[in-house]
Amino acid sequence: MAASIAFRLAGGAANADPLLSIGGVMSSVAVTANTLFDTVSAGEASAGDAEYRKVFIYNDGDKALTNVVVWINDQPVQGVIGLALDGAGKNADGETVANENTAPTGETFDDTTDPVANALAVPDLSAGDRHAIWLRRTISASTPGVALGSNAASLRVDYEYVP
Repeated sequence: MAASIAFRLAGGAANADPLLSIGGVMSSVAVTANTLFDTVSAGEASAGDAEYRKVFIYNDGDKALTNVVVWINDQPVQGVIGLALDGAGKNADGETVANENTAPTGETFDDTTDPVANALAVPDLSAGDRHAIWLRRTISASTPGVALGSNAASLRVDYEYVP
């Protein structure tokens, strides 16, 4: 198998619910498009809201990955996504927060889309290694609604490997 990176949920070895991806061990379930955060309710849009998710960057290939970086490639139409590396480090489970509105302790979030100045440097990942990252979705108070399915953000990961 070639070099390969996957995003996996947290929250337990078999967790398939993105709403429970707020800490704990890496799941065997991959993150899928448009499912990490729930739909913003009218109350959340009116009052404002910040929610957190933890996911793992996982080297599911058979080559070591070096110079791994991750950043927000596109921000959503409404709200802002911020990224932070879990401070526990490579191959650690790291922190679990009480609920989706509780911020992880000690993490510094970056929400810019500049891959040169603001990409998060992930330690080199040998085959089977993982590193947790936290995502924060912030909805400002009095945010107008948007059509379902039209408020996506995207992450990007770049890396090098020796074939």
